[in-house]
Formats: sequence, C-alpha cells, structure tokens
Amino acid sequence: MVIMIFEIITFNIKKVEPMNTELPKVNPNTVDFSGSAVYVNRTSRFVLSIPNLREAGELLIFPEGDSKVGQPMKKNQIGSADRGVIFFNGKDSAWQAVRANGNEAILINDISKEDADLLKSHIDSLTTDGRKLTLQSIKNILSYARNEIGLIDFYHKSLASIKRDMIAMSVKNPYYMIVTKSNKHRAIFVDKPFSFDGPVQQKYPNGAVLVTDGRNTWGIATDVFVKNFKRIEGDQEISLTSTDGMLRLQ
Repeated sequence: MVIMIFEIITFNIKKVEPMNTELPKVNPNTVDFSGSAVYVNRTSRFVLSIPNLREAGELLIFPEGDSKVGQPMKKNQIGSADRGVIFFNGKDSAWQAVRANGNEAILINDISKEDADLLKSHIDSLTTDGRKLTLQSIKNILSYARNEIGLIDFYHKSLASIKRDMIAMSVKNPYYMIVTKSNKHRAIFVDKPFSFDGPVQQKYPNGAVLVTDGRNTWGIATDVFVKNFKRIEGDQEISLTSTDGMLRLQ
C-alpha cells in the first residue's frame, strides 16, 4: 500500500512540473560580464548523499515531456545511460540526475535551519534499525521536501566538491551546510523570460540571474541569488536586498 501511494505522488509531480513552453535562448558566449560587480556564494544547503545503489538505481534518461526524452542524462564508461536518481528542479524547471555510485549527492538549496531539521528527522525515521537509503526512500525524501515543506530547488554535486567548498552549520545536523569557498563570481540580471543551456537546460519564465566563475556560466533564480550571494566591496561581504544596481542584460 505504501508503495502504491508513493507512486501516485511521484506521477502527479512529474505530470505538473515540466515546462514545455519555448522561451528565447540566451547564448552564454554572447554574455558580457565585464561590467559586473564581484560576488561570493554563501548559500545554505541540505546535503543528501546518495549511496551506491548499483543496479537498483533508475536508468538516467530524460523522461516524457522533456525535449530530450529517451536520451541519456548521464553516461557510464561505455557511453550508455548510467543509473542513479532522476529528480526535478522547480526553480530552473529542469530535469536533473545524480549517479548512485557513492560519490555524489542531491543538494536541497536555499534552506533554513528549521527546514533542515525537519528533513533530518524524516531521514532518521527512514533509516532506523540500520536501514540504508534506497531509491524508493530517496524519492520519498524528495517528495517530503517538496510536498510537506515546500522546497523545490534541487540539484546534484560531487561529494568531493562539497567537502572542499562547504562546512556543516550545526554539529547536531551534519546535513545542513553552507558554502564557504572564496571563489569570485560575476553576475548579470536578465529581467525577461529566457532559457539557458548551462549544466542542464534551465528555463526562467520570469527572468533570473546569470552567474559566471570565469570558466562556467549558469542560471540562478533571482530570489535565491539576492538572498544568498554577497557583493564584495574591498574586504567586506555586503548582503543584497534586490537586483537594483546589478548589471543587466541588454
């Protein structure tokens, strides 16, 4: 019975989330960040490490409703679709995937301590008596985060980069972390609908912020950027209150 309920919830989420509307594309090669201020990332995140599920992971192919349906999202060493967990980022309107090889994690982005504690309690309830996370329990956690807490900003990252760039904010909740890296970024505000082929195909019907670290460029929802990025002035990190004064895409 529990499995049946879970499958119904998952189906409903997939049915309503994807955005099929075509949006104007922004070419990252034509974006000039040279007039931008300098920013650092100080986002708080919940880190859900994905165990090595081996063949128990789902095949990582784009689902129905996506323009790349049936194509691999992530490939293995022989070039076919790898296995892991497929999930949806409601901020970017993008399907994403994480490999279930024991080296990657799903990050739940822009999260409060209270919500992080709720998630930890839910995970603890699923892993009592030494139980390990499974594909079903991972999907359950993501469904809980979305439907019970209202969190929708999910993406993947390697555990190595998490260890390098983040620290835990509480000894009582090691899942709750904050970005501490000193990497400098430049950013430009796009105040119109657009899509962007970054690490994944991101869609922003209400505009967003494009960010670059000098090597890669990606999109961030406007409210998430304003809340979590700091502007560098001398040796000070200045909190943002709006996009006022930011470089804008012409």
